[in-house]
Amino acid sequence: GFAIVDGVEIMILPKVAENEKDYRVAIKLAISMIGYTCGLNIRNIVEEEKITIQKVLRSPSLYEVLVFFYAKTLLDQLYQGPYRSYSYVYTEEKYLKGKLVLTKQILKPPYKQLTFSIYHARYGIDNLLNKIFFYTANEAFKRVNFPLNKRLLKEIIDLLNEAYCRTIDHKDLERIVFTRVNERFRTPYNLARIILRGLNAYRSEKEAYGFFIDTSWVFEYIVYKALAYSLKGYTVLYQEELTCSSRNKFIKEGILPPSMVPDIIIKKDDEIKLIIDAKYKELRDNKPLSSDIYQAYTYLRAVQACQDKPSKLILVYPKYREYNEFLTEKANVGPSYRIKFFDDNEIILLPYNLEPLKEFKLIDKDFIKNVERLSLIHISEPTRPLYISYAVFCLK
Repeated sequence: GFAIVDGVEIMILPKVAENEKDYRVAIKLAISMIGYTCGLNIRNIVEEEKITIQKVLRSPSLYEVLVFFYAKTLLDQLYQGPYRSYSYVYTEEKYLKGKLVLTKQILKPPYKQLTFSIYHARYGIDNLLNKIFFYTANEAFKRVNFPLNKRLLKEIIDLLNEAYCRTIDHKDLERIVFTRVNERFRTPYNLARIILRGLNAYRSEKEAYGFFIDTSWVFEYIVYKALAYSLKGYTVLYQEELTCSSRNKFIKEGILPPSMVPDIIIKKDDEIKLIIDAKYKELRDNKPLSSDIYQAYTYLRAVQACQDKPSKLILVYPKYREYNEFLTEKANVGPSYRIKFFDDNEIILLPYNLEPLKEFKLIDKDFIKNVERLSLIHISEPTRPLYISYAVFCLK
């Protein structure tokens, strides 16, 4: 994310790209990661506006790039026509329409009795969604320095000048409901949320503002989105609790914890084929932490309690150039990256390559191929895994 204090921007970029000589590549990676997890249609914008994107990336500011994407996605929709809806307004009219507000009408002085105090529906662009767009553009315009962003934001302000401008707070952001009529504005709305929350604009904190997102969650969600898109014929579940009647017995006996929510569950025909746990960290000494192994084995025991047979779990770690490079040396899931326990449960280590995200592409094809293969291999298939006895595992 980023923080701006007294006009100085501090960027926190993905740690996997810490060895990049050109920080703009790390900015592209950060934007791509945010885009895929926050529902932003960034890849389509990049494909349509390659030259403009390159110009924006010359600006050494993650904030300026986010504002550009907001302005560009919103203008693309506004050119097709702004979102119009019915909104109720109070006006003084010469003719009676809508609802007559009797309390105001009776209390009027005689010289104002020639008009009616009415409350009626008006069809136009003065609705909450457009107010959010206008307010976001207005607040961002005060802070951007990049000329292209200033021009795009000024155009938004001009197009939405009929939307009554008022301060937007977090409750307004939660009130928006999308239907088939305004669905096309979802992407600029998601970006407006990021910008407003980052600016703290609805809290009137002008001196310091910023936007941050948990990269561990981002990595989990990227792996989930890639699997959900690529695995046909499988059900891919994200942050789903492991529940079954047989597991409850182990919970009562104190063998398993009461709540177990792995990152990703892959099912087929209501049977759990794989559990996937994503870890956004660097592996020191080319081996996983004992805490990661312990957590993974607890998930496997829970699945075994539910299905009465051993299962497999994949520990996924990010790969980017030299970052966790050793994991790709045996991407065919060799014996060094497999841990098999006394009860035939298995843990497998796999890398997820984040380099395609630099070009705003999501899928690591090698990772998907390995997952597909592992979901088809039965647990009893002959392998040469590293066995760990239960006693040694407990000592670790």
